Amino acid sequence: MKELIIRKANFTDIDDLIRIRISFLNDGVTEKLSNEEECELTIEFKKYVDNHLNKDFIALLALIDHKVISSAFIAINEKNGIPPFSSERFAILTNVFTYSSYRKKGIATKIISQLIDYCKELKISCIELTAKETKIEFYKNFGFCKKDLYGEIMYLCL
Repeated sequence: MKELIIRKANFTDIDDLIRIRISFLNDGVTEKLSNEEECELTIEFKKYVDNHLNKDFIALLALIDHKVISSAFIAINEKNGIPPFSSERFAILTNVFTYSSYRKKGIATKIISQLIDYCKELKISCIELTAKETKIEFYKNFGFCKKDLYGEIMYLCL
């Protein structure tokens, strides 16, 4: 495999962020989006990125030969000290996605590991995610645990 670069997204990556978000949603998360839905999502997601990128929304991208092949996003939020959160700041992990031809090569593992380290630097106390049943074991490898009370939601307290 050629050199893999993992980095934070910036505003020049907006088209790649939109493209990978749509690919993520079309990859079995929802029914395939219609053209109209893709257009609407593009407009709304661009607005969201414009307002939140590198503030309370962080996207890590994996690239090979300047081509985005994988992603993971976090949205940083605050809560009022409700267990299992030991402080107010927590992150929601979303859009963990790798294009099919690059899967099973450890790329998502590298992105999530870097995102966890980044959350620690930001003093985020907990990372929350919703996982498909088939991905629960994958997330457990990072220390995420499933909370029966919350169904498919998993937590990693830092």
